[in-house]
Amino acid sequence: MGSRKSALREERGVTLVLMALMLFLALGMSALAIDYGMIKSARAEGQRALDAAALAGASAFLVTDPAADLTAIAQERAKEYAAKHTVHRIPIDPATVNVNVDLPNYKVTASYSSPGIQLWFAQMFGSSTMGIFASATAHAVDAGISTCLMPIAIRDKWHNATPDPSEDLNGNGIMDYKDLNRNGKWDYAKKNGEPWEQWIFDPSEGDYYSPPNAYSPTGYSSADYGRQLVMMQFDPNATPISSNYLAWGKDGTAASDSALRARILDPNCDETSLGQSYTVSAGNGSKTNLGLAWDERIARAPSADWTWDNVNNEVSCPGGCPTEWEETSPRVVTIGLYDPAIVTRPQDNTITFLNFAKVFLDKRPCTGPPGGCKAEVTARFLGFAQGVGGPGNAVGPLNKRIVLIK
Repeated sequence: MGSRKSALREERGVTLVLMALMLFLALGMSALAIDYGMIKSARAEGQRALDAAALAGASAFLVTDPAADLTAIAQERAKEYAAKHTVHRIPIDPATVNVNVDLPNYKVTASYSSPGIQLWFAQMFGSSTMGIFASATAHAVDAGISTCLMPIAIRDKWHNATPDPSEDLNGNGIMDYKDLNRNGKWDYAKKNGEPWEQWIFDPSEGDYYSPPNAYSPTGYSSADYGRQLVMMQFDPNATPISSNYLAWGKDGTAASDSALRARILDPNCDETSLGQSYTVSAGNGSKTNLGLAWDERIARAPSADWTWDNVNNEVSCPGGCPTEWEETSPRVVTIGLYDPAIVTRPQDNTITFLNFAKVFLDKRPCTGPPGGCKAEVTARFLGFAQGVGGPGNAVGPLNKRIVLIK
């Protein structure tokens, strides 16, 4: 009888030991699960931060100024956006973010290594902290779709086979910029009162155009940054210049005079694709109220102005321009570029875009009552326009979209 009681006591002791071990293991696994969940959440926070940082850094490739230090801009933007995030309730220190900029491939990689995050229960197993690493890469790629376009398109630049030597001093078949009096505007007059930019696209003389590529680099490029373009003329006696424009809409209703005015003030931000045909406005929208619409848009940023000389080719603002003005100013708008051969076919009533680009709207030299100004609307070519969505039917090298690749 005594031995039987002793055996029962031993069994109870073993059971208590096993229960204690099971409880310890269960608590340990629960503790590890809590630590694991915390680390997994921190890693997700870090990855979201680095995704945003990489995208922000790649947006530097949409800066059009050829003199801009894109590497510095990309690094600054990436670090700035990373610092807007927290990991485990701790703000990211920009010093812990490394940004690598691959200029030839329009690519930015941002990486982050966090200080060790304090673990709660894993310390029982000898681990007191764990670091977090996150990395993301984004790049700018050609796109075929853009949004918020102005209802104005201009001819893309072509190669002229027989240029006036005085308008093509370097003999490259492309019109030179002329500002001999240093007034910041294109010189439209030269000897004998003949206007500059009277080149006519004439294939019979050997003129040609093809969308820009490595083999036939016609079209506007970074070398044209600051080039003055005529967007719209209002004087019926004005001589058309080579920056011939076409007012357009998605259909006949959208190309009406009232619709054009509305889109100048508040462009419809639906998608416009390269390679698709759109309706050309009758009369190219040369009505007085369109001039008032342009004036109203320009007045939304009245202090900005463009300067031109042999050293600087840039926008200037009394007291300084807003940060990232190329992305935020109401004076910077997106327009379409079309094949210059269209103007040789007057029977055409549609337009197909080959590229999209950003331009800066100049002030109009107007005095007198509203609506009485006959001065043309001019703009400065900037370059890259931001695209959206997929590539569409075609891609244009001036139209870029920013995407994450890993």
